[in-house]
Amino acid sequence: MRPKKNSSDWESRTLDFPLVLAGQAVKLGGAKDRIREVLDRVLHRRHAGEFVADDEVITQHPELMPELAEDLRALEGIRRAFLAAQKAGPISEPLRVLSMDELEAPIDEDVTADPDDVIRVRISGYTITDEVNHGGQATVYKAIQESTGRKVAVKVVYGVHSRARVRIDREAEILVALDHPNVVGILDRGRTADGSFFIAMDFVEGYSLDEFLDATCPAGPKDLAELIRLFIKICNAIGYAHEKGVLHRDLKPSNIRVDLRGEPHILDFGLARLIKDNDLDGVLQHSITASGQLVGSLPWCSPEQAAGKQNDLTIRSDVYSLGLMLYQAVAGEAPYANRGLINEVVNNILHVAPKPIAGIEFARWGIVSDKLQSILFRCLEKVAEKRIASAGELAGELEDLLLHPGPSIRVAAKSKLRSRSGWATIAAVLIVGTVLTVTQMTNRPRNYQKQQGLLIDNEKPVELVNGRPIYQGDFGLKLVYCPPGRFEMGIKPNEVGYNRDEAAHWVPINKGFYISTLELTQRQYTQVIPNRVLSELYPGPDLPMASARWVDADQFCRELSARTNKRYRLPTEAEWEYACRAGSTGNFGGSDDLNDVGWYLENTPPNMMPRGGTKLPNAWKIYDMHGSVWEWCSDDFTSYFPATDDPRTSSKPQKVFRGGDITTSWEMCRSGSRKARQPDQVMHFRIGIRVVLEAEDAK
Repeated sequence: MRPKKNSSDWESRTLDFPLVLAGQAVKLGGAKDRIREVLDRVLHRRHAGEFVADDEVITQHPELMPELAEDLRALEGIRRAFLAAQKAGPISEPLRVLSMDELEAPIDEDVTADPDDVIRVRISGYTITDEVNHGGQATVYKAIQESTGRKVAVKVVYGVHSRARVRIDREAEILVALDHPNVVGILDRGRTADGSFFIAMDFVEGYSLDEFLDATCPAGPKDLAELIRLFIKICNAIGYAHEKGVLHRDLKPSNIRVDLRGEPHILDFGLARLIKDNDLDGVLQHSITASGQLVGSLPWCSPEQAAGKQNDLTIRSDVYSLGLMLYQAVAGEAPYANRGLINEVVNNILHVAPKPIAGIEFARWGIVSDKLQSILFRCLEKVAEKRIASAGELAGELEDLLLHPGPSIRVAAKSKLRSRSGWATIAAVLIVGTVLTVTQMTNRPRNYQKQQGLLIDNEKPVELVNGRPIYQGDFGLKLVYCPPGRFEMGIKPNEVGYNRDEAAHWVPINKGFYISTLELTQRQYTQVIPNRVLSELYPGPDLPMASARWVDADQFCRELSARTNKRYRLPTEAEWEYACRAGSTGNFGGSDDLNDVGWYLENTPPNMMPRGGTKLPNAWKIYDMHGSVWEWCSDDFTSYFPATDDPRTSSKPQKVFRGGDITTSWEMCRSGSRKARQPDQVMHFRIGIRVVLEAEDAK
């Protein structure tokens, strides 16, 4: 029989049980004292209610791998066994908003959680589909809200009356109060089937900030001005939270997610602290965390956080973390070593001055505004009072920087591309010559230069796609560059409309190429092949080609190549889908909403063919990949395998066409859908043409 909760002896033994069990059961690899010390700290931090992810511990102690990872997995098994032993049934009383005293006061531990695997977590009204992240006290899942069908993120905290439960109640209260487009919104809160607590939030489809800023991310910022504008939005969102009396305390790239439109969203207010009476430089004297305990992720902590001085934290602590993220985004590395042994990292945060940007080795030449370097250094002052005073003030200085960049410092390139942690090799110091120095040229005569097929006005910023200007091709064609990469092609078996000819698989794109931003118009076709109109259903010179046979599309590419002495062709099927997705993983590129990006059965008026480019483009500025007219590919219709970007051939050739048209349902317009017909078959389908140009010919 379970003892009563008011038994102090039972509560004491319950509190100590996971620590004792872990100490007895974990078999340390090599019996190293150092690993034992690390595990002991992890256990005590989790026991105090702090969210400590295994990945974070591993990142901080690479010298202890792989034994440390094995022992952390063993701890997870022990935790689940303990939770199973303490499992309680659901509690029916409704949740209530806790008072400030209840939120801030320590609370006895009484752990209850579901020890089962991710898909076996049960929450009424939600279908769990995947695990996003987990740590010692909480797990975040991707789920479907059954009443609406929307994708949500569900954060489950294991505990009934734990400090972690207090934090999730506070996080829910904070998210309700923060009504801002760049702060993730809360949708629901309640209890799981086993009595644990959860909150449901908007799921942001896209990238974590470090993924978005990675040099290989096709959707990432293309120049320094775009990067600065992104951080202005982040700073304004944090400034809004500060005005509402909320100090985040755990700002880091993984807690900022960038959606498919490039909009940032601030996540995870689980460690947030409430600022007393909205006094922005004062904080509550009582905290869940005892003085001297580290809160937050060490590599991104301010000096006062790293020193464990929780009562000294102000909004300038968040400013420090914002400045640290921006420094690393611009410089490609941290201002001081922030990975490795904890005592060394803490010493660096407390005492080591940031490296001047001019002294950092970059992957390529670049120009950085001296004014930007000054802003970063003032964010990273060791003494809080010397920092930029608020996130809102930092946003204002960055806005002024875009208008008045000031003198620049030139940075030489010596090193090769850095690892992913050095994000903004993002174009190293990022193509600022035409962006940040533009205001310094207003009194000079206009200066044009030939670049990638364009006459570039050096006084105007150039729109770049994947690091290259939009290419002005022949006969009015505009093409964008698609870089080499790797992507998951096709449709997963659990998706609606799946068939075995569309099985998801990974494909390398070995060579970059240019693809036209719009489908070929009837005017463009007849300029190359006169007296041929193959769009009887919808005639009009500025409307897309329709009812084109594959042989007509192939003939157009051959004739265009002969006239221009360049290699124009139809895209391979892999190239087509790679360009269509443009880094997205959903059913549709861009916003992942077909009504935004395509004309199809449910949004096209009868007997109407819309002009190209009237819907939103995807992340690579390509229009109408979904709906409008189907588009021919060069491949024969065969199995997807072998996985390659080369065109496939078969002994009974039918040619592939992709993308759906104005008369098809949404299933046929998905990125992974495919159809085929004989190459010379007269088309009653609405099929058009989109061309590819070999990258080396775009000159």
